[in-house]
Amino acid sequence: MTLLQFKYTLSAQNNPDNGYITLGGNKVHQIYNEREFYKALGYTEGVSVLGVLPEEFVWDEYRKDNGNKSHLCLQAKIIEFLLNNSLLFAIHFSERFGQCVGSCSDFPRHQKLNCTYCLLHPNQKEDSPY
Repeated sequence: MTLLQFKYTLSAQNNPDNGYITLGGNKVHQIYNEREFYKALGYTEGVSVLGVLPEEFVWDEYRKDNGNKSHLCLQAKIIEFLLNNSLLFAIHFSERFGQCVGSCSDFPRHQKLNCTYCLLHPNQKEDSPY
């Protein structure tokens, strides 16, 4: 099963996708509150106080080599955000998402405590309502 590959754009003012989460080039959800979106990705006031910008945090946490989390972790956070903020996503993607629950294959990360409650953690498959 291939996980849905969401992208978001929040820093390119001239991009027609700015302010949206997209899937395959299609707009899935408009991000009305950037602060809440970044908070859903794990960006906290504590990180902000250190002078780290939201996109720097996302790069350090999810995208750079040897980051704390993987690209799959970022996808899980975006999916969780969508489930909490988009009724259309829940309606149109719940079956597809249900097939992805517990599908993370990044075994070394499963040993980390912060992964235990991730939607993609293999333990979640047993408890999933999807």
